[in-house]
Amino acid sequence: MTRRPGAFAAPPIALGALALMSAGLAAAFPGAYRSLAFYAPDSASYLSWNLGRTPLYPLFLSAVAGLGRNLEWLGPVQLTIFCASAIVLAREAGRLMESDVLAVVAGATIMLNPQLISYCFTVLPETLLFSVVMLHVAAVFRAARQPTNTTPLAIGATALVAILSKPAAYSLVVCLPLLLILRARSRVLTALTCAAPLVVGLLGVSAWNYATRGLFGIQAQGAYALVSYVAPLVEPDTATAYRETASAIAAEVQPIARAVAALEPIDVRSIVFANEYHVNEAIVSRELFAAVERRRGAAVQDRATFTSDREALIEINEIGSTLARAAIRARRGAYLRQVGDQLYALWRQPLIRNRATFPAFQADLDRKLAVAPALSPGAIPFRVLPPAAYWIAEGWLWGLLVGTLAAFALALAGRLANPRLVALAYGGLVVHANYLLVSAVQTGLPRYALAMWPVAGIVLLSVVAAGLRSLAGRQLPGRSATIPAGG
Repeated sequence: MTRRPGAFAAPPIALGALALMSAGLAAAFPGAYRSLAFYAPDSASYLSWNLGRTPLYPLFLSAVAGLGRNLEWLGPVQLTIFCASAIVLAREAGRLMESDVLAVVAGATIMLNPQLISYCFTVLPETLLFSVVMLHVAAVFRAARQPTNTTPLAIGATALVAILSKPAAYSLVVCLPLLLILRARSRVLTALTCAAPLVVGLLGVSAWNYATRGLFGIQAQGAYALVSYVAPLVEPDTATAYRETASAIAAEVQPIARAVAALEPIDVRSIVFANEYHVNEAIVSRELFAAVERRRGAAVQDRATFTSDREALIEINEIGSTLARAAIRARRGAYLRQVGDQLYALWRQPLIRNRATFPAFQADLDRKLAVAPALSPGAIPFRVLPPAAYWIAEGWLWGLLVGTLAAFALALAGRLANPRLVALAYGGLVVHANYLLVSAVQTGLPRYALAMWPVAGIVLLSVVAAGLRSLAGRQLPGRSATIPAGG
């Protein structure tokens, strides 16, 4: 189908209006659109350039700090980046499916979402991650629709920036091979062009960290987070060089782990697991510092999670990595169940409850916690919604799951011959791969799920547009475009 000249003149105006509306809503309704504290518990580690964090967001904060005192421009700058990225993705989605309506609706679902906007006004890298992942998927959409010699390079560069924003974006690396299905003239050259920014950038940052701070890697916190996550799998006899550490962790965490594992249904188990994570983390942190002190023969003065003692942080990373790998190897079945629970939590968001049924749910949860003294009955941050709002949220969550899976089905039904449908499948893969990686190393908290909502929503709306197009007897657009080789 050929587009008439100027067919996409309306969406930029409408999308720009949506961006202005998001800024207005943030100013007029701070309780909904600026609901997060400006400084979060993790903010200090980014402001101090801690080795446990990748250096991109600290660099970004330093640049923004130059605009005014106390990061007063951070919110406007992050909101501008977020809205600009949303506009780019929405326009590319509209062009991909040849639908102006899709572009505007997609932009509205992103730029008017109060949860997404709230992260623009806090000192956390989430907004940067949201934005760069949107640009990454937009580049793939452009490559499928109207490829240029720079699209593979843009895809690789945005993947690099996303990873340096938050390492959870390493999941994008798993998605990149799907681009080769778009029948490049030279798949090898295309692969090299996509990979070049990633390899050069990651090696460059790792080398800089090594030269300036003694660690070859983009951060030193990953193993600590992983061993805290798999602490329920650690047993006194876990086969590791750090038996004393394993035994001390197991003595305190195993009673908690057994109590959590006995909980049913999965909603309750995943909620309580996430609630107990910080209890386990405190135990693990204490024992890892103790292990470092035994190796040193001296006390560590700063025992904060993101300690200012760089050598201690590097040692904790080493010990934690060894212990986590050993625990996973020893209890693969339990680990897979844990991953499944957290994957469920990412997709289904069990903290969102129906006001009509919540009292009964809370009473049942209280009874289960009362007979499990090992568990901490601390405050659980439920989001209790009116029935109508709850069912809308439920429908949206189910839609995101079904829509991203339907994108795979559409691409396969076309035998991967339509590059535009392959691009939609790529968007779905971005979401599923990220959720799988997060659930493999971290609890399924709402903010981790939120990072993928813009892309998942775009894929869902595009799948709906494709379905409506088919029902109307109109051919899906774009059966011949390919990604060119080269950068």
